[in-house]
Amino acid sequence: MLKPRERPFSAKSRCVIGALVGALSLGLGSSANAIPGYNLRFYDENGTTSVGVTADSQIVGMGQQTSINGGRNFISTPEGINVIDGGINGFYQATNVSDNGKVTGFQVMSAGPSGSGGYSRGYTYINGSYSYFDAPNAYNTTRPEGINNAGQVVGFSVDVELHAHGFLLTGNVFTSLDVPGATDTYAMSINSSGDIVGYFRDAGGQNHGFLRTSSGLINLDVPGATNTTIVDINDDGQITGQYQDISGSLRGFRYASGAYYSIDGIGSVNYTEPESIGSDGQIVGYYFDAIGYRHGFVNTLGATTTLDVPGASETILTDISPSGVISGHYAGNSGYTIAFLATPVAVAAPEPRSSVMLASALAILLLFARNRHGHVFLPKVTASIWQTTAHSLRVRC
Repeated sequence: MLKPRERPFSAKSRCVIGALVGALSLGLGSSANAIPGYNLRFYDENGTTSVGVTADSQIVGMGQQTSINGGRNFISTPEGINVIDGGINGFYQATNVSDNGKVTGFQVMSAGPSGSGGYSRGYTYINGSYSYFDAPNAYNTTRPEGINNAGQVVGFSVDVELHAHGFLLTGNVFTSLDVPGATDTYAMSINSSGDIVGYFRDAGGQNHGFLRTSSGLINLDVPGATNTTIVDINDDGQITGQYQDISGSLRGFRYASGAYYSIDGIGSVNYTEPESIGSDGQIVGYYFDAIGYRHGFVNTLGATTTLDVPGASETILTDISPSGVISGHYAGNSGYTIAFLATPVAVAAPEPRSSVMLASALAILLLFARNRHGHVFLPKVTASIWQTTAHSLRVRC
């Protein structure tokens, strides 16, 4: 029961207060969302795929259709796409780009040494020039996988018995990275300190991760995993990759300071694949949903967010720059893939108009009074403020 003089506000009074609360909410709402969005830029030649992104937000990838034909590499410019092929026939596939823009990859030729078909050799693209190379024990395949700011390249080659051998290329000098006792070794990434990660296969066919530093070789297996593969390392020594658990599900992980942290895409069904780890430990990649479509994800120290291009049937994220700019590609309605960059947008401060509305609403609420009959009145000093606020909110009371 209402006590004497605690009468309910009139309908008009309730409208006024509701409008003021709305104004207050709008003012606060402009700064309350702490989750950054992304500006998307598309490189919409039909059939473009991304490989990586540099520190100054240049995207590197490959095109397959229209003006970028037959597997040709490109690097983005402010004006669009710049083809960066070596002028030699063959299928070019970039595989990695360093923060300062050094590119590595492989070129597929129709015939190789010893008459082998489908021969591929490695290359670097540095300061506008291509250099080509074959690993010493390669029969028909040399595949670079990572390059650092110094131009050191890691990858693997395949011998005549079809076993993989890891290598490090520094200048013109090759160093073997084969893990003792392994049947196959794959070197995948190298950071600015020269630390190298990858994985190897044992005689039983299981994969195991490894880290090679100046101190030696360390095996890195996720506890309880039946298989572990490592794909990337950042300059702080944080590592990402994928492991298979006892149920057979493939899950992502981050390794930092001696601890492992699992990563699963939101709605993932048995498959999450990290592709890159940024300087602050952010990880990007993709996962499969229940009906077999891929979705991009960003994992920030344990918190996973889905990042899909609006309207895309599939989205894959491939790399993240030191400033958090993400490269990727998506499948559109045309059936082709289209490369894109996703640039984080910092949460902006409230616009001046929003700040005025917020201040106005607070002032009016503080000056509100109710007489002993329960009616709301506005002091004359706030009348113009109320009219302005009500007009901004399109309120009629």
